[in-house]
Amino acid sequence: MKERIEQLGSQFNEALAKVADPEALEELRLQFMSKKGYVSELMKELGKVSVEQKKEDGQMINSFKQQITEQFDKKKEELVRLQQEVLIQSAESYDESLPTADPCGSYHPITLVQRELEDTGSKTALVTSIKENEGKTTVIVNIALNLADRGYKVALIDCDMRRPAIVKIFQMADKVKVNISEVLTGKADIEDCKVMHESGIALYMQKKSIKDADKLLDKEVLTHVFDTIRDKYDFILIDTPPIGIIRDSELMASSIDRAVLVFGQDEVHAADVNDSIDLLENAGTDFIGTIMNKKRVSILEKNSDGYANYYYYYGYGYGER
Repeated sequence: MKERIEQLGSQFNEALAKVADPEALEELRLQFMSKKGYVSELMKELGKVSVEQKKEDGQMINSFKQQITEQFDKKKEELVRLQQEVLIQSAESYDESLPTADPCGSYHPITLVQRELEDTGSKTALVTSIKENEGKTTVIVNIALNLADRGYKVALIDCDMRRPAIVKIFQMADKVKVNISEVLTGKADIEDCKVMHESGIALYMQKKSIKDADKLLDKEVLTHVFDTIRDKYDFILIDTPPIGIIRDSELMASSIDRAVLVFGQDEVHAADVNDSIDLLENAGTDFIGTIMNKKRVSILEKNSDGYANYYYYYGYGYGER
């Protein structure tokens, strides 16, 4: 048993060192700690040894279990901290004079969002994606941090209630007393949901996942909620689910002034991008442009300047529409 535990310990340490994001950490945890994991297999082996040996082996297994649990917790804290550092550093990396790599001469994406909203007298903007895991929440958080850093009053609302992520990024679950879903069902006032972040951003978050979130997206209710806080902020940014998967973003679009679409390079077809834009525009919102991630970066990956590496491309991108 001792040899087996030492072998698993080495295997665990090697795997843990390679973990670069929360999803991979959870997969590793399940591999070792689930009912069908390695620790459970060790416990089953206890039934094959003598009573005296069982006590000794049981102590070794419990000690091993405690050690890897502590390492899991430590790694989780490290990943969350590093994720927050990347976001904060990204907010500090803005350079007004810095154009994108777009040969058409597009402005920095934050500047474009700001100017599009200001020039049209708009205040609300949703950010969605075509598929899952394309970085839309990281993008919208970075936009909010940049705008707040410039002195604007910014509200950030998590309307991706099926997979809420903003509360995790800002590590403020303990501050959330009212979920945005409770506001949309009329159980609470929108101001009861507000949590202020040290950056100056007003956060309206969702802590628990809502399976049938589309049932909460009544146009009149959404419009009333946004209108209630419209005069309190310069910009109101709304994180919404992937429009290519579920209809939540489409349902919300008519209550929101403008929209931004995030997608991964080589992850989607041009037709998917154009179809998503059509869905947003037909739903009643005006389209600002797209943000294309140059590559899928893990939350640990930084470029030479220490910032998350994104490639921004604004405009329709596939000819005039």
